[in-house]
Amino acid sequence: MNPREELKAAFKTGKEQEIKPAVATYLKIKGGTAATEFCASRLQEYYEQDDTDYLNVAFMSSYTSDTLAPYLVVSEFLSDRPIRFQSFPYHQWHADLTSGVNIDTFKPDVIFLSLLLEDIAPLLARQHLAERKNLTEETDTVFAALHSAISAYRSRHDTPIVLSSFIPSSRGVERHFDWKVSPSRQQIVNDMNSRLAELSTLYNNIYVFDYAATVTDFGRSNWYDISKGYHVQTPISSRALPYLSQELTSFLSALLEPRKKVLAVDADNTLWGGILGEDDIDGVQHTGPYPGNAYADFRATLANLKSSGIALALASKNNMEDMQLAFDAGLTLPLSKSDFAAVEINWTDKSSNLKKIAADLNVGLDAVCFADDSAFECDSVRSQIPSVHVYHLNARPGTFAGLILEEGDFYSANLTSDDFLRSDSYRAELSRTDASTTAISEIDFLKSLKLALTIRVAASRDVARIAQLFGKTNQFNLTTKRYNPADISNFIDREDCQLLMASLVDRYGDYGTIGVA
Repeated sequence: MNPREELKAAFKTGKEQEIKPAVATYLKIKGGTAATEFCASRLQEYYEQDDTDYLNVAFMSSYTSDTLAPYLVVSEFLSDRPIRFQSFPYHQWHADLTSGVNIDTFKPDVIFLSLLLEDIAPLLARQHLAERKNLTEETDTVFAALHSAISAYRSRHDTPIVLSSFIPSSRGVERHFDWKVSPSRQQIVNDMNSRLAELSTLYNNIYVFDYAATVTDFGRSNWYDISKGYHVQTPISSRALPYLSQELTSFLSALLEPRKKVLAVDADNTLWGGILGEDDIDGVQHTGPYPGNAYADFRATLANLKSSGIALALASKNNMEDMQLAFDAGLTLPLSKSDFAAVEINWTDKSSNLKKIAADLNVGLDAVCFADDSAFECDSVRSQIPSVHVYHLNARPGTFAGLILEEGDFYSANLTSDDFLRSDSYRAELSRTDASTTAISEIDFLKSLKLALTIRVAASRDVARIAQLFGKTNQFNLTTKRYNPADISNFIDREDCQLLMASLVDRYGDYGTIGVA
């Protein structure tokens, strides 16, 4: 049976667990626009057979974006999100957002606004040297239009709006002297992207998709089809569309799906090269020339994850005495032992240790990820705890960071101040637990914590964190209702109610925002 027939057979079963691998295999073999459109059309037929709960995605742009639809439908299906994609006529984004005639009828769950420099700032994109006196006025006009459109839409809805960063489609005569002249075109583009970031803080539920970095990663010269851009207003090449759809899907996951909370890592051949018990401290490769420098960079990635709110845990089959010597010798720098919220160094199987780590940190096993170089350990955890996402680090150490980050488990479209505190709060919770076992009584223990509760009126800057609380809290939600950012903003603006927030600190650390009423 050829791949197309196998795909048709999978759709006939009506079972998603068979359709998904069949679609992935078919596209891997066939690829291209025709194959993607075929899969997308079959998916639409498949969705219509059931009462599908769609995610309505509106794509507003300064160019024709219809060609993106099948690619995004497929990439979203492979990420377990059935979508209804609506591409709005190009150049009408301002009128649609302002009047709401078309966009409000569609009732989007997410709006992407993708504007190309060549369309909205043609002087900057094409005549920046000849028209350098007019560039400030042009960019100010762009942001005045963005402000007015978003403000008008925000007066009606609080739907997430995702703005795309800017990048010129090509470099011109200035490529070798741009940074030596004033105004520099690239500096103006950078300033525009900074203004986008500022804009995202002025209104609730505004985010920035780094389109410029996406184009750069793929390769600018391969991203654009200049001829099609002139002829039919579709400047993004067909070879770039699959990559763009995957990046948009990754962004939607970061926006809509909860992050994993814990990353547990092995030590030998993971944090460093070699086996501590066999090679001793002087024999393991943790810094210096390759592969030591690659392991050091991986540890730096872990430090960034920790700083963004991900709890790190260490699960290694080693002697604790040897590991303590490794910590003391700086083998884990820039991480120290205190950067790991939980440490399980023993000869117990990894699955048992992961269960203990989850219990100690008070998180579900589905919030835990595990990274190890051993195929045996990875397969053992997969078989015993299927809910734990396992990364098998079976490649060169320089690829470890990519193997983990590309899965998207730790991405987020926004970080709150509480997120930056979260990783430290896990370790503080362990300290509280240890202290509670030695307290004379529960009352004495609570007194010893020196708890300090602060209650204040919520402000617009708190909407994202309050939405997080409503989104993740079950047994402690006394209303049983889950309020979205629009509801929360309404509570803040209303005169007949008051929205309160509670935060808590004690002698072990800061709990951050713990309650809302």
